[in-house]
Amino acid sequence: YHLIETLKIQRSKVNVIHNGVEHKVFVNKNDWRKIHLFDQNDILIGMVANLSIYKDHETLLRSFSKILGMKKGVSIKLLLAGRFDQNYPSLTRLAKELNIEDIVFFMGSIDDVGSLLNAIDISVLSSRSEGFPNVVIESMLAGVPITGSRINGLLEVLGEDYSDYLADPGDPIQLAERTVFLLNHKEITESLVIKNRQRAKSLYSLDNLVQQTHGFIESSLQHGQKVNGTR
Repeated sequence: YHLIETLKIQRSKVNVIHNGVEHKVFVNKNDWRKIHLFDQNDILIGMVANLSIYKDHETLLRSFSKILGMKKGVSIKLLLAGRFDQNYPSLTRLAKELNIEDIVFFMGSIDDVGSLLNAIDISVLSSRSEGFPNVVIESMLAGVPITGSRINGLLEVLGEDYSDYLADPGDPIQLAERTVFLLNHKEITESLVIKNRQRAKSLYSLDNLVQQTHGFIESSLQHGQKVNGTR
């Protein structure tokens, strides 16, 4: 997108090779929740991203506060997994101001992202900008419903037709509405999960990465030979 829209490079000259991502689960859902002291009936909303200003956890925290009002009487918890970068102190203060500090869990960096994604109910990425977010692909492969910011990075991974399930960047109310919609409409959510997993397996597998890379290198070498042959 940046090359074509910003740098104005001809689309025909841009060759896109998508990331290849694997989804590995080392601890099953029930055991993971037991280990981390979450109840099996808890609704867990999670975001995997370092706590930097670019990921806009502030919008997510404000959105989570709205979600609690929309889903009264339900045990909902927010899991924030990621390195404690420069935004960590302000986020903990905001959680306290919103009176949600007891149900927001700052988990720090984690090695087993796959098991976390397998254990949560909604995966969120509230960033204001993204390149090509692997965590969204991992969420697709894990079969967890996804929402987040309606930005180029997420739309590229999920597809343009997923736009209705994403929120305007920096809009906590809209993000809360999208999240609650996914929680309340099980049949729609299940169909999205199936579609997302199929898309991820089709476009973002390691085999696909290897094949596309091999094809690109082979094509480049052949083109180079033709050019050299004309001199």
